[in-house]
Amino acid sequence: MKGIFIVDAPDYVKPILDLIRKFSSQKISKRIYFNEPDKLFEMLPKDIIPHEFGGDANSIVKMADKILHCFEKEVPWFEEQDNYKANLELYRETHKETEVDTFGVQGSFRKLAVD
Repeated sequence: MKGIFIVDAPDYVKPILDLIRKFSSQKISKRIYFNEPDKLFEMLPKDIIPHEFGGDANSIVKMADKILHCFEKEVPWFEEQDNYKANLELYRETHKETEVDTFGVQGSFRKLAVD
């Protein structure tokens, strides 16, 4: 994890963030950035950051519409997945509780051979 970037957040988030930093490790607290877009541009290329945050990529709304369109194309696949269900009664019939289920290991340890 390179960092947690909080961009364009209201000012009341800063005291909450400071409280979180006090309880987190020093390594994590150094990686939390609040309204520091310059640090964000050091970690990520500017062409993948939405222009609302100072980048060169499409707006967040356009990106969300594109993702939604991708999911809408796959609606038949999601509907087909609803038809597949597990019959747990068959599982219970074939997997009766044994020693292994109860104790974790079958057999005894009177003679233990180690390679």
